[in-house]
Amino acid sequence: MAVQPGGVGVRLALQARLHTFTAVDRVQLTQQLYAAGLSSRTISELLPCVVTGEVTLELLDRLSAEQDPIDMKISDLVKTRDRLDGIITTATAVGDKGRPCPG
Repeated sequence: MAVQPGGVGVRLALQARLHTFTAVDRVQLTQQLYAAGLSSRTISELLPCVVTGEVTLELLDRLSAEQDPIDMKISDLVKTRDRLDGIITTATAVGDKGRPCPG
């Protein structure tokens, strides 16, 4: 077993890697940021700040700008969920089988 540079994991004899919580957390954060629509460039600039807790004013401005589209996506998803909830409520109000969709 050997500690890898950067202290993020341990490589076993079979070349399998055991990651520390920090590395797993970093991967999950990266996946969440990609899913939210952030670019790989923005993410790569952000990750060191997550570790050190230090961030430049320029990066803060970029991250603030990234929040607007995320907020819009959240708002759209909530509206869609509410519409689906209304359809489900209406359909189940007439019985277990619902109503056929007009077509």
